[in-house]
Amino acid sequence: MLLQTTTGYENVPGGSAKSYVFTMPSTGFPIPDKETNLGVAAKGRDSRIATISAQASVQAVPGMAGDPGKWITATYDVPENRLLKIFATRNTGGSNFGSMRILASMIIRMRPGAALRRVGTILTGHARATYSRVWTEGRFDILTLAQAHALGVTVPRHFEAQFAETMVRRAFEIVVIEPETASVPVLQTRVVTTSQGQAVTVTTARRRRALDL
Repeated sequence: MLLQTTTGYENVPGGSAKSYVFTMPSTGFPIPDKETNLGVAAKGRDSRIATISAQASVQAVPGMAGDPGKWITATYDVPENRLLKIFATRNTGGSNFGSMRILASMIIRMRPGAALRRVGTILTGHARATYSRVWTEGRFDILTLAQAHALGVTVPRHFEAQFAETMVRRAFEIVVIEPETASVPVLQTRVVTTSQGQAVTVTTARRRRALDL
Protein backbone atom coordinates (compact mmCIF):
# COMPACT_ATOMS: atom_id res chain seq x y z
CA MET A 1 0.00 0.00 0.00
CA LEU A 2 1.29 3.45 -0.90
CA LEU A 3 2.03 6.10 1.71
CA GLN A 4 3.46 9.50 0.84
CA THR A 5 5.21 11.46 3.57
CA THR A 6 7.09 14.71 4.01
CA THR A 7 9.29 14.51 7.09
CA GLY A 8 12.11 16.46 8.68
CA TYR A 9 12.50 19.57 10.81
CA GLU A 10 12.38 23.35 10.75
CA ASN A 11 14.29 25.89 12.83
CA VAL A 12 13.31 29.57 12.86
CA PRO A 13 14.07 32.44 15.25
CA GLY A 14 12.13 31.68 18.41
CA GLY A 15 10.62 28.43 17.18
CA SER A 16 11.01 24.98 15.68
CA ALA A 17 8.99 22.05 14.38
CA LYS A 18 9.55 18.40 13.55
CA SER A 19 7.52 15.68 11.89
CA TYR A 20 8.47 12.03 11.43
CA VAL A 21 6.78 8.69 10.75
CA PHE A 22 7.77 5.51 12.58
CA THR A 23 6.92 1.82 12.25
CA MET A 24 5.34 0.37 15.39
CA PRO A 25 5.72 -3.23 16.60
CA SER A 26 2.35 -4.98 16.86
CA THR A 27 0.90 -8.48 17.13
CA GLY A 28 0.73 -8.82 13.35
CA PHE A 29 4.20 -7.32 12.75
CA PRO A 30 6.54 -8.12 15.64
CA ILE A 31 9.92 -6.45 15.11
CA PRO A 32 12.95 -6.30 17.39
CA ASP A 33 13.04 -2.52 17.75
CA LYS A 34 10.52 -0.57 19.79
CA GLU A 35 9.92 1.67 16.78
CA THR A 36 11.86 2.59 13.65
CA ASN A 37 11.92 5.66 11.44
CA LEU A 38 10.02 4.72 8.27
CA GLY A 39 12.82 5.86 5.98
CA VAL A 40 15.36 3.80 7.89
CA ALA A 41 13.05 0.78 7.84
CA ALA A 42 12.72 1.06 4.06
CA LYS A 43 16.50 1.11 3.61
CA GLY A 44 16.83 -2.44 4.86
CA ARG A 45 15.78 -2.58 8.48
CA ASP A 46 12.43 -4.06 7.39
CA SER A 47 12.29 -6.01 4.12
CA ARG A 48 8.49 -5.67 3.98
CA ILE A 49 8.71 -1.89 3.46
CA ALA A 50 10.11 -0.39 0.27
CA THR A 51 10.84 3.12 -0.98
CA ILE A 52 9.00 3.77 -4.25
CA SER A 53 10.34 7.28 -4.81
CA ALA A 54 12.19 9.99 -2.88
CA GLN A 55 12.73 13.61 -3.81
CA ALA A 56 15.80 15.68 -3.00
CA SER A 57 15.61 17.41 0.36
CA VAL A 58 14.16 20.93 0.45
CA GLN A 59 15.53 23.62 2.74
CA ALA A 60 12.93 24.41 5.39
CA VAL A 61 13.69 28.15 5.46
CA PRO A 62 15.54 29.26 2.29
CA GLY A 63 18.36 31.72 2.83
CA MET A 64 18.36 31.51 6.61
CA ALA A 65 21.78 31.18 8.25
CA GLY A 66 22.73 28.31 10.53
CA ASP A 67 20.66 25.12 10.41
CA PRO A 68 17.19 26.06 9.18
CA GLY A 69 16.23 22.41 8.69
CA LYS A 70 15.09 20.38 5.73
CA TRP A 71 12.14 18.35 4.47
CA ILE A 72 12.19 15.14 2.46
CA THR A 73 9.17 13.87 0.50
CA ALA A 74 9.05 10.14 -0.22
CA THR A 75 6.55 7.47 -1.20
CA TYR A 76 6.68 4.04 0.45
CA ASP A 77 5.08 0.66 -0.12
CA VAL A 78 3.82 -0.43 3.30
CA PRO A 79 2.10 -3.77 4.07
CA GLU A 80 -1.62 -3.89 4.71
CA ASN A 81 -2.52 -3.67 8.43
CA ARG A 82 0.90 -2.26 9.33
CA LEU A 83 0.75 0.19 12.23
CA LEU A 84 2.68 3.46 11.99
CA LYS A 85 3.12 6.46 14.28
CA ILE A 86 3.03 10.04 13.02
CA PHE A 87 5.01 12.18 15.44
CA ALA A 88 5.00 15.98 15.60
CA THR A 89 6.43 18.66 17.84
CA ARG A 90 6.15 22.43 17.58
CA ASN A 91 7.72 25.18 19.70
CA THR A 92 6.85 28.83 19.29
CA GLY A 93 7.91 31.84 21.30
CA GLY A 94 11.26 30.40 22.38
CA SER A 95 11.82 30.75 26.11
CA ASN A 96 9.72 33.91 26.35
CA PHE A 97 6.63 34.20 28.49
CA GLY A 98 3.66 32.82 26.61
CA SER A 99 5.72 30.37 24.57
CA MET A 100 3.96 27.20 23.48
CA ARG A 101 5.21 23.64 23.05
CA ILE A 102 3.09 20.99 21.42
CA LEU A 103 4.11 17.33 21.39
CA ALA A 104 1.70 14.90 19.74
CA SER A 105 1.51 11.47 18.13
CA MET A 106 -1.12 9.42 16.38
CA ILE A 107 -1.16 5.76 15.35
CA ILE A 108 -2.48 4.81 11.93
CA ARG A 109 -3.24 1.43 10.35
CA MET A 110 -2.74 0.87 6.63
CA ARG A 111 -5.92 -0.67 5.18
CA PRO A 112 -7.13 -0.89 1.55
CA GLY A 113 -10.75 -0.11 2.43
CA ALA A 114 -9.92 2.83 4.69
CA ALA A 115 -10.59 6.43 3.80
CA LEU A 116 -7.93 8.21 1.77
CA ARG A 117 -6.59 10.71 4.29
CA ARG A 118 -4.06 13.52 4.51
CA VAL A 119 -2.62 14.30 7.93
CA GLY A 120 -0.85 17.66 8.00
CA THR A 121 1.64 18.54 10.71
CA ILE A 122 1.16 22.22 11.54
CA LEU A 123 4.50 24.04 11.49
CA THR A 124 5.71 27.34 12.96
CA GLY A 125 4.08 29.54 10.35
CA HIS A 126 7.23 31.60 9.85
CA ALA A 127 6.89 34.00 6.90
CA ARG A 128 10.00 32.68 5.12
CA ALA A 129 9.35 28.99 5.72
CA THR A 130 8.90 26.71 2.71
CA TYR A 131 5.85 24.98 4.16
CA SER A 132 3.12 25.84 6.64
CA ARG A 133 2.25 22.15 6.90
CA VAL A 134 3.84 18.88 5.85
CA TRP A 135 1.63 15.95 4.92
CA THR A 136 1.28 12.20 5.28
CA GLU A 137 -1.18 10.78 2.76
CA GLY A 138 -2.58 7.30 2.18
CA ARG A 139 -5.42 4.93 2.90
CA PHE A 140 -5.35 4.36 6.63
CA ASP A 141 -7.44 4.30 9.80
CA ILE A 142 -6.63 6.57 12.72
CA LEU A 143 -6.59 4.47 15.87
CA THR A 144 -7.23 5.38 19.46
CA LEU A 145 -4.58 4.37 21.94
CA ALA A 146 -6.92 1.66 23.28
CA GLN A 147 -7.36 0.22 19.78
CA ALA A 148 -3.59 0.24 19.25
CA HIS A 149 -3.04 -1.51 22.60
CA ALA A 150 -5.50 -4.22 21.54
CA LEU A 151 -3.35 -4.81 18.44
CA GLY A 152 -0.19 -5.29 20.50
CA VAL A 153 1.26 -1.77 20.56
CA THR A 154 3.01 -0.83 23.80
CA VAL A 155 3.27 2.85 24.74
CA PRO A 156 5.00 3.79 28.00
CA ARG A 157 2.57 5.50 30.36
CA HIS A 158 4.59 8.74 30.48
CA PHE A 159 4.18 9.08 26.68
CA GLU A 160 0.43 8.49 26.57
CA ALA A 161 -0.39 12.19 26.87
CA GLN A 162 1.01 12.68 23.35
CA PHE A 163 -1.89 10.65 21.95
CA ALA A 164 -4.65 12.63 23.69
CA GLU A 165 -7.27 13.96 21.28
CA THR A 166 -6.67 17.54 22.46
CA MET A 167 -2.97 17.31 21.56
CA VAL A 168 -3.65 15.60 18.23
CA ARG A 169 -6.08 18.33 17.17
CA ARG A 170 -3.59 21.08 18.09
CA ALA A 171 -0.72 19.44 16.21
CA PHE A 172 -2.40 18.06 13.08
CA GLU A 173 -4.85 18.96 10.38
CA ILE A 174 -6.79 15.92 9.18
CA VAL A 175 -8.41 15.88 5.74
CA VAL A 176 -10.50 13.06 4.24
CA ILE A 177 -9.98 13.03 0.48
CA GLU A 178 -12.13 9.97 -0.26
CA PRO A 179 -14.43 8.07 2.12
CA GLU A 180 -13.72 4.50 3.17
CA THR A 181 -14.90 1.76 0.83
CA ALA A 182 -15.14 -0.93 3.51
CA SER A 183 -15.39 -0.59 7.28
CA VAL A 184 -13.36 -2.64 9.74
CA PRO A 185 -14.94 -6.01 10.63
CA VAL A 186 -15.48 -6.49 14.36
CA LEU A 187 -15.79 -9.95 15.89
CA GLN A 188 -18.59 -10.39 18.42
CA THR A 189 -18.84 -13.45 20.60
CA ARG A 190 -22.02 -14.50 22.38
CA VAL A 191 -23.40 -17.62 23.99
CA VAL A 192 -26.64 -19.05 22.61
CA THR A 193 -28.74 -21.98 23.77
CA THR A 194 -29.66 -24.65 21.24
CA SER A 195 -33.05 -26.37 21.05
CA GLN A 196 -31.45 -29.25 22.96
CA GLY A 197 -30.55 -26.91 25.81
CA GLN A 198 -26.80 -26.79 25.10
CA ALA A 199 -24.85 -23.56 25.50
CA VAL A 200 -22.86 -22.81 22.34
CA THR A 201 -20.42 -19.95 21.76
CA VAL A 202 -21.02 -18.20 18.43
CA THR A 203 -18.69 -15.66 16.84
CA THR A 204 -20.01 -13.31 14.19
CA ALA A 205 -18.41 -10.44 12.29
CA ARG A 206 -19.96 -7.05 11.73
CA ARG A 207 -18.58 -3.88 10.25
CA ARG A 208 -18.40 -0.77 12.36
CA ARG A 209 -18.30 2.90 11.54
CA ALA A 210 -14.86 4.44 11.13
CA LEU A 211 -13.47 7.04 13.52
CA ASP A 212 -14.62 10.59 12.85
CA LEU A 213 -11.10 11.92 12.36
